[in-house]
Amino acid sequence: MFFVLSLVVCALGVSLQGAEAASCHLREVDLCLATVLLGASEGIPANDEELDKVCEPVQEGIECIGNYSASCFTPLLQEVFDMAMYEPKKYQNLMCTHGTDERAEYLKHAPCLQKALSNDNVRPHLEDLMAGLEKAAESQFQDRVPIMCCGLQRMYKNLLDIVEGQCGKGVVDQGGALIGMSASSISDIFCRGYEPGTPRCGSLLPPQGTQSQGSNSKIQLIQFLNTAISSWQ
Repeated sequence: MFFVLSLVVCALGVSLQGAEAASCHLREVDLCLATVLLGASEGIPANDEELDKVCEPVQEGIECIGNYSASCFTPLLQEVFDMAMYEPKKYQNLMCTHGTDERAEYLKHAPCLQKALSNDNVRPHLEDLMAGLEKAAESQFQDRVPIMCCGLQRMYKNLLDIVEGQCGKGVVDQGGALIGMSASSISDIFCRGYEPGTPRCGSLLPPQGTQSQGSNSKIQLIQFLNTAISSWQ
């Protein structure tokens, strides 16, 4: 479920902005994300049982990183974090509650989404994202957020194109939230103006097909994400 990437974005934001308390360390966020990515490694859930299995670790991870942010973020960063996470948390609650319209709508489209967003289809675009995040971490400070945003926008566009091609435009129109779990909220807050395919993004991003260092990356977030997609079902 792709809204785990919103947590990756927030965690990267911590590394870029710094934490307020001296006792706060990014490795605490890494542990939260490890919990979340246990759910992500299950791939796209296609029925009630699979959805329940994904929901538990995701909920634990969201609570974990929420506790970290409350203790460690500056007031301004906490405000941005709350804005970014409002929609993903709302959809997570609705999707993980039996009997909601949102859960029923998701499950109606889930078999097609699971097929469209298989490991073979998704992995190349996640590799592109990881390569972009690695470049962001190694770049000058002023280029880090633009590279991160361009990479996210490119990945989401490519995944939505896959879903539209295999499941129909109606599925995309009804709910980018169904697969992105409100990726638009991240774009609206952090990434406005960083459109994939523009000269600006083209000059910042590694070419598509660039391999990340995966499990050998110096960035623990990349290691966790690589582990998750390696076991993607």
